[in-house]
Amino acid sequence: MEYPSFDKFAEVVHRYVEVKRDTCINPQTQLQRDLDMNHKKCFALLKTLKMHYGITLSPDSFDLKADERLFDSEEADQDPFIQTVLGTTGPEVRPLTLGQLCRAVLKELNRQRNSGPVLIHG
Repeated sequence: MEYPSFDKFAEVVHRYVEVKRDTCINPQTQLQRDLDMNHKKCFALLKTLKMHYGITLSPDSFDLKADERLFDSEEADQDPFIQTVLGTTGPEVRPLTLGQLCRAVLKELNRQRNSGPVLIHG
């Protein structure tokens, strides 16, 4: 599989997320704030992306620090899968943008291929 450009990545997001086709998304688009996705929809998207690209996501994929997490929800505090992928119950919540998510996917694709640097095509 080729490394996706952000535009190709955005097409995957449009296909799997209930986002109107005319909704403009860009790398700065936040999943929860701009696309009105709750944590359950965000987790579903992450699982879909894992399957679509054949990758594994972890806190390292998102460069999370020990005291950071991507979503704020009680369920995240109780779900081991969510903690494994998105960080533990740290106090600092970092909003997840589509650009960050795309970079995490590219990072894991690169890690899988064990090759040189990943370039994002516009």
